[in-house]
Amino acid sequence: MKTLLIACETLKEELLFVITEGNIHDLDIEWVDGGLHENPEKLQNRIQSLIENYDGVYDFILLGYGYCGGGIKDLISKKSTLIVPKVSDCISLLLGSEKVRMEINERDHPFFMTKGWARCMDQVGILCIQRIKDKYGYEKTSNIFQQMFSGYKAIDVIETGCYSMAEVREKVDELNDLIGLPENIIEGDLNIILALLSKNWNTQFIIKQPGEAISQNDFELDSLS
Repeated sequence: MKTLLIACETLKEELLFVITEGNIHDLDIEWVDGGLHENPEKLQNRIQSLIENYDGVYDFILLGYGYCGGGIKDLISKKSTLIVPKVSDCISLLLGSEKVRMEINERDHPFFMTKGWARCMDQVGILCIQRIKDKYGYEKTSNIFQQMFSGYKAIDVIETGCYSMAEVREKVDELNDLIGLPENIIEGDLNIILALLSKNWNTQFIIKQPGEAISQNDFELDSLS
């Protein structure tokens, strides 16, 4: 059966790694700009547009996302089956479960960093460090970022095994030069991504038949584990 993956560009390294290592074939991919996380409505519109473009062309359309602030709710396909992991966002996909994500949140109160997110930070206007430095200078930029990150107590870098951690180091250093938070290395887990791509869809996934819309309640955000 023909399968399409519509996925956030921040997950590119991990998804391509799993596709290669898992020997997954017959899968087409559409990457979506990671900067759209800044506006869930625009993210939703972009994904819905892609679904409509390929509606009926593919038997299954896999969504490489979590709930992502509402960017996935109300998505619908008239002719294809939609599959999406039952997690709050892309970070939970890289940690292997919502339970692990919540445990780390409670312990570290972190801002999570990966290679994909480090790359896409510059696509999100309020997180583009160099652009803000060019406009306001170092001192004001530092004040801006310290205010934005005041709710975080650490930077947790997720090690997924898909690239050298040195490739993330530059962006972490650039950010931490402004906000000065402790740093941790957190082991990632790609089992949900592997299950998504290998069509091993268990209770961790939302499966919507043609004509059924994805809803917020489908994600069971208060009881994910």
